[in-house]
Amino acid sequence: MKIVSCAACSAQISDAATSCPKCHVPRGSNIGHCRTCNTVLPVSKHRSKGSALGAMRVVDGHGVQETHSWIQHHPCPQCGDPKPLYQAGDDEYGKQQKQNWWRVVKLLAWGSVVVVVGSYFILWVALKH
Repeated sequence: MKIVSCAACSAQISDAATSCPKCHVPRGSNIGHCRTCNTVLPVSKHRSKGSALGAMRVVDGHGVQETHSWIQHHPCPQCGDPKPLYQAGDDEYGKQQKQNWWRVVKLLAWGSVVVVVGSYFILWVALKH
């Protein structure tokens, strides 16, 4: 048996223990601390990523599915902080996903332009000779 530190409270516990005897957090669980009161919180319950399909749009004759992404926070039960596991960049997550989507749309649009112009050029060369 080996002695390890609890990820939640840093207490010394056995590596055979299934949970910490001091704070009762299961070993190996994905936990975080509230930024206001330092309460131990499971990340899966208090900070999660979500996404949903949005409206279908037509861009240069192609149907493109819009995707909305966000990070959802649940309040700390101890102090009531609305975003207890907030991380820098959480507010930008959805914006970054939208920017990536627009990059794909622009790439598809320019690809369509290249195909159309190339087709007209080949047709012009074929008809000229």
